[in-house]
Amino acid sequence: MVIKMRQPQTGDVKRCKVGVSWTALFFGCLVPLIRRDWPWGISMLVTQVVLLPRSLVAGLMVNVVMFSLYNNA
Repeated sequence: MVIKMRQPQTGDVKRCKVGVSWTALFFGCLVPLIRRDWPWGISMLVTQVVLLPRSLVAGLMVNVVMFSLYNNA
């Protein structure tokens, strides 16, 4: 799905894709950090660093949960 966004002062129109960020599922905290979304990037990084060494399954579950929360924000 694509939406058109218009800047009111200049009248510039930009087409933007809307949907799920699948890259966030596969690359975890790197996606928000590269996009400079600091609160999400840091929170995802902390949860992955804390839970991944404990168990691979727990780390993967946290990644899926953070992915769904990140896409709903």
